[in-house]
Amino acid sequence: MKILKLTKNKTIILTVAAVVVISLISSLLYMNKHTSAAAIDLEGRAQILNTNGYLNFTDYSANVTTSNIGCSFDGYAWSSDIGWVAFGTTDNPDGPVTCNLTTGIVSGKAHVLNDGSTIDFNSAPYGSNVRILSSGDFTGYAWSTALGWINFTGVSAPGISLISPPVNDSLTFKNPYTSNIAVADDTTEWTFEAKVTDADGPTNINYVELRLANSADSTQPYDSLKFRWTESTDTFSEQADTQSAATITSTSSDSSSSGNQWTLNFKIKFNDNFLAKDTNYAVELYSIDDSSASDTDNYADKYQVKLLSISIEVDSPTIEFGNLLPGSVLTDTTVCTVTTNCPNGYSLLAHDNVAGGNSVLLHTDLATRIADYLGTITTPTSWSGTGLGISLYLATSKEVKWGSGTTETDLNNKYAGVPETATIIHEKTGSPTSADTNSVGYKLVVPNTQKTGNYSGTITYTATGVLN
Repeated sequence: MKILKLTKNKTIILTVAAVVVISLISSLLYMNKHTSAAAIDLEGRAQILNTNGYLNFTDYSANVTTSNIGCSFDGYAWSSDIGWVAFGTTDNPDGPVTCNLTTGIVSGKAHVLNDGSTIDFNSAPYGSNVRILSSGDFTGYAWSTALGWINFTGVSAPGISLISPPVNDSLTFKNPYTSNIAVADDTTEWTFEAKVTDADGPTNINYVELRLANSADSTQPYDSLKFRWTESTDTFSEQADTQSAATITSTSSDSSSSGNQWTLNFKIKFNDNFLAKDTNYAVELYSIDDSSASDTDNYADKYQVKLLSISIEVDSPTIEFGNLLPGSVLTDTTVCTVTTNCPNGYSLLAHDNVAGGNSVLLHTDLATRIADYLGTITTPTSWSGTGLGISLYLATSKEVKWGSGTTETDLNNKYAGVPETATIIHEKTGSPTSADTNSVGYKLVVPNTQKTGNYSGTITYTATGVLN
């Protein structure tokens, strides 16, 4: 019996020694699983709440690593409660555990070698919420199907670099005709200024897209009309225009950076194909960086497109000079009011359809006319002589040729006869043009030889829009 008893004791001692040897061999094997020089070692330990034990990342030859490229985990951690835990793809059918380098959120499952249980980092179904902070420190809890909650606050990944996503700071419609209006004139460059910041540096931006809603697509993301600026080439390009309704004219001079912020001027021309006009539409700004981190912002009612339009009104359709004696002077005024959204303003024209040196004022005998004043539209003159003349005495940016007068009877006015065909008497440049007034003064003087009687006629004023 003693021999048997001694044999049993020796067997027990050998068995214990064998276990120790196996553990050492296993540890050496796991230590060889470091991925590369770029690998980042996890340090510290996570606390198992139910047992008050730990999942070790520093001691016991644990060798869990991650990296700044992809943030996939690899290697093994050791727990005195459950043994080795695989975080990579080796020995882990549900692996690897990974993190999002933008948010720091850890996801995936680690596999316990001894019992096949898992440590689940996914938010569902257990509500795990482990996250890596910008400092490299871990925070939050993961669920172990064998042991319950594990607190990862004591773990860190020194050297991990979380990516800062781009931030859309603002989008401004810089030069609307009025309010948020762009005009479909196929001429004006309507400027949408985007400001985008990337804390990782301005060259970390991949591209920025301006996406405009229209009748073809008013649900995010807006894919029917969109334009892109690409950082690597510093170029603007059209990405989609299903209506053939717009063009982009921006060049590299329309992009600039200051610090980590880009200012991008998307210059867009709209044409008559745009649909639907007179409708408020949203604009979406989408930015993505070289690490595929992105930001999307939607700006409601940012713009609408209108057709070209122009209108002219006169304060009164009829001028009654009253009785006129030879040598006396009669004056009056017509106020022409013009409204247009043409990008470069308008031209005001006048004519009377009467040839030669005669004015529009015709005697009831249908043969006799009062003469035109001798000054011309090209070269108006200070009043001297007789006839019917006009003078533009008040207007936006009035031409110098009309003199310095500012009232109907001002002696500094200069006059011209009314031309037979429509001729420009004034040009107003720029936009917008809303209720722009032009005061056209009349002066009438007849010689002693003028036939007595009633005279009448029609002068026509026309406003035409200027595109270029």
